[in-house]
Amino acid sequence: MKITVMILILLILFLSQASPQDYTQMSLPEGAVARLGKGVVKGILYSPDGALLAVRASMGIWLYDTTNYRTIALLTGDTGWYNSIAFSADGKTLASGSWDAIVRLWDTNTGEQKGTLSGQMLDVVDLVFSRDGTTLTGVARNNHLVLWDIQTSEMKQLIAGDRGRRIRDAAFSPDGTTVACVHSRYFVRLWNALTGELKQILTGHTETVYGVAFSPDEKLLAGSGADKTVRVWDVVTGEPKWTLVGHAARVTSVAFSPDGRLLASGSWDKTVRVWAAKTGEHKGTLADHPARVTSIAFSPNENNLASACGDGTVYLCW
Repeated sequence: MKITVMILILLILFLSQASPQDYTQMSLPEGAVARLGKGVVKGILYSPDGALLAVRASMGIWLYDTTNYRTIALLTGDTGWYNSIAFSADGKTLASGSWDAIVRLWDTNTGEQKGTLSGQMLDVVDLVFSRDGTTLTGVARNNHLVLWDIQTSEMKQLIAGDRGRRIRDAAFSPDGTTVACVHSRYFVRLWNALTGELKQILTGHTETVYGVAFSPDEKLLAGSGADKTVRVWDVVTGEPKWTLVGHAARVTSVAFSPDGRLLASGSWDKTVRVWAAKTGEHKGTLADHPARVTSIAFSPNENNLASACGDGTVYLCW
């Protein structure tokens, strides 16, 4: 991605009618004749090979073919909004967690539901597959870690955290061994995802923390906050490294590029700012968004940066 000249080229996915099949007829409830709109965008995620873009919306999960960004499937079935989605390493399975406290597995080739995972819990705020694809780990809002065996769909382990603190957002390290959780308004806690042991408490934000992200080498953690800043910490020591200032409103999302060189942040000020991840230097601003930016994601090949807005659209930058 060229960052010397930050030109935003927009592909408005949610307003586009172009698709191999009419999206208004996808996954209609019994008795319905058409679907109007695509719902409120809650998050976006690329598949590991970059072939698919999953858009987590209020009415379901939309899958796009990234060769032409046409709609190829709408995954529905949950009775509550989707909180989290995760691709398996081979991209053939998508896991979803929602407010109805059920984790579902989907076949990304067919768009069909493959099954559900057992275990009594509240809604899941984040999910991650193990690198070998045999285990799925979820973080529940009631501060529990749940590990499932994908082959049997059975719960392997349940780890209870501090019951007095509900989780609002979470992120897993790339190797799946550490989970960062936003428990209370200003703090980020790092857990051992296999044992539930508390490893670090990261401080610095002065208002609500909205999102967290690990760098690809797992050495850094970035957090976005209502205090209009991005904070970056050393994961090993827990010490702060940089405070990135420049947004004019709350920062809702952060993401590292796959090579670890760049850190992007999305804000309610309708911009995405790009920073040098190793130094905190500001590299450029994508300022052409028409609404609040709620979620951002780099493509695995680093050619695209996707951003979702509060007006129900998803934009791409080359």
